[in-house]
Amino acid sequence: MRRLKLKQFLMKTGLFDKKEDVIKALHEGLIFVDDKIVKNTDFGVKSKHVIKYNGKVLELVSKNIYLMLNKPKGCLCQKGAEFNVYQIIRQMNDFSPEERQSLFIVGRLDKDTTGLLILSNDGKLADEIMKPNKKVVKTYVVLLDKDLLDKDIASLKKGVKINVNDKDYVTMPSEVDVDKNKIRISIYEGKKRQIRQMFLKLGYTVVELERVSIGNLHLGNLKQGEYKKLSGKDIRDGLR
Repeated sequence: MRRLKLKQFLMKTGLFDKKEDVIKALHEGLIFVDDKIVKNTDFGVKSKHVIKYNGKVLELVSKNIYLMLNKPKGCLCQKGAEFNVYQIIRQMNDFSPEERQSLFIVGRLDKDTTGLLILSNDGKLADEIMKPNKKVVKTYVVLLDKDLLDKDIASLKKGVKINVNDKDYVTMPSEVDVDKNKIRISIYEGKKRQIRQMFLKLGYTVVELERVSIGNLHLGNLKQGEYKKLSGKDIRDGLR
C-alpha cells in the first residue's frame, strides 16, 4: 500500500460521507492504529498498521475507481435518506460490494439539483476539485422564475454577497451566458447552495438547476440515474 495520510485512508474505506465526518471520528477518539487512539489527521499510514473504527478492522480497496453519475431530482447525497445516491451505488452490479462501499461523493448537490456528480474512492480527489485555489470550473444550467436583468448579470460577473456559515461572503466572479430566464453560469467554488443563494439575493427564484460539467468533464447525454466509468487519465485531463 502506498503511504497515505490517515484521513485519506479513512475516506477510501467508504465508511464516511465526507471529510468532516472523518475529522469528527478522529477527534472523538474512535480511530485506533495498532490498538492506540490516533487523532492526528495527517498520521502516515503504512501497510503494517492495523486500523480500527468502532472495533472493526478497516481495509482499502486496492484500485482507484472514478465514475460520473447524473443525479436525479429528489435524490439526496446523504446516506440514510429515503432516496439517496448510495442506493444507486448499491445497484452497480459491475463492482464488488467492497468496491461499492469504498465510493464517496465528490462535490455534493442538493436534493432538487440534478446533474453531474463524481464518485470515487480516491481520497485526494475532493481537494483537487473543490478547493477554489485549484480553479476547477463548475458549470450549471439554471431556469429562473423571470428574465435576468442586465444589472444582475453584471452583479454575477463581479461577485454577489451571500451567507456562508452565518457570515457575509462575496462570491468569486462568475461567467454568465443568458437567454432570458435560462442561464448558463460557471463558478470556481462550491459553497453550500451557492447558485440558489446568489440568484435569491438578486431577487430571483431558481426553478430548475442542473450541473452540466466539472472542469472538462461534461455530462453529455447521460440520463438521470445513469453512470459512466472514468479512468484516472479522464479525471486528470478533465481537471486541467
